[in-house]
Amino acid sequence: MNSVVNALTVAALSLINLGWFLAVLIFVAVIFNDWWIHDKIRKYVKNIKWVTLQIHVPRENFKSAKSMEQVFTSLHGTYSFGIKQAEVYKEGKVEDWMSCEIVGSEGGVRFYITTPAKFRNLIESSFFSQYPEVEIEEVDDYTKEMPEVVPNEQYDLFGQDYILARDSFFPVKTYPEFEVIKEEKSTDSLSTLIEAMSNLKGEERIWVQILIKAAGDDWKKKGEAEIGKMSGQPPKAVAPGPFQHLFMFVKNLIMAPTVYPTWGAAEKKAEAAMKFYNPYEADVMKAIATKIGKVGFETIVRVIYMDKKEGFNKANLSALSGAFRVFNTQHLNAFRPGNGTLTSGTKVGRTFKQWRLLERKQKLYQAYRERMVKLQIGQPLKLQDSVLNAEELATLFHPPASFVSAPRLKQLEAKKGTPPMNLPIAG
Repeated sequence: MNSVVNALTVAALSLINLGWFLAVLIFVAVIFNDWWIHDKIRKYVKNIKWVTLQIHVPRENFKSAKSMEQVFTSLHGTYSFGIKQAEVYKEGKVEDWMSCEIVGSEGGVRFYITTPAKFRNLIESSFFSQYPEVEIEEVDDYTKEMPEVVPNEQYDLFGQDYILARDSFFPVKTYPEFEVIKEEKSTDSLSTLIEAMSNLKGEERIWVQILIKAAGDDWKKKGEAEIGKMSGQPPKAVAPGPFQHLFMFVKNLIMAPTVYPTWGAAEKKAEAAMKFYNPYEADVMKAIATKIGKVGFETIVRVIYMDKKEGFNKANLSALSGAFRVFNTQHLNAFRPGNGTLTSGTKVGRTFKQWRLLERKQKLYQAYRERMVKLQIGQPLKLQDSVLNAEELATLFHPPASFVSAPRLKQLEAKKGTPPMNLPIAG
């Protein structure tokens, strides 16, 4: 008897030891797999060759932001239609992204696009097809003109990432609503922002970065589901099985003397057909349908205001915040600060408050310089993104129309021409 008990005890201990061994083995395998993928992604991202292109805005620009919408639609051609897991595991491949930037300083307001070099031809051809008078020039990265770390002993900054307050299929206010002519005057969606940037003095700088990465259709499917929900349409029914058919037959047979027989979702469809919409519901459904009808981009809007500590002007913070409030709507969508990015002292907790605030500011500054988006690797900020479509992006970034009166908007004085074909060449 004792020998049997001892044998069972040994077997149980062996199983326990085997279980522990397998648990540890699985744990190590998971950790190694994450390390492998993260390491591959880091190397892939590190090897991306970036170029910074300055967009010289023509002085006489009568084009609507609609032209810029067409540019963004063309840039959606960078989408891979889904990266295979094998490519991620072997190469660390991720969806490509680029950065559209508006930069303000005492010297003026300038427009840039920082992009992987392989997309330069796509960007130039897309711009020239819509803005023949624009000039695009490769320049040095302007962020390198500033210290590697800010805040420091000289400079302080305020900044945050903007994301959508509601689901991405709800749109913000877009350029067609700004371009309505009133009293023989039209407005530009960037007027408020450019005006704020045009009042900078000394070492003041405002950097606005719109990071975009072409998105698939998942966000559109959510929008379609929301429209279906608001319109009272039943969800797509699954074909009933034989037992369900039998149940419905028996039910209809019993109820036949008093109720007309129905099958499946017929009653719900009839109720949906009779639904009447109030103006609010109709407006929201139309807005959602309009947004999901256009290509989308995973987007992070990042803003930074900085100046030397002795001249730091908090009035510019409210001006910068107000520039983004003009895109908000009460019944659709709005921009709000992304969690963990707002550099306000009331948002970092009470423990080691000043140290944590300084750390967050420095991380935000680093994220701007590195054009950092949400990836599958450890990052200094808690990054979130939203999906904006081509129309919304064109609202936030486009060559301003000629009537924008900002005095320091850097515009192209004259278009460079090509020499005539019959120009004599000295021997």
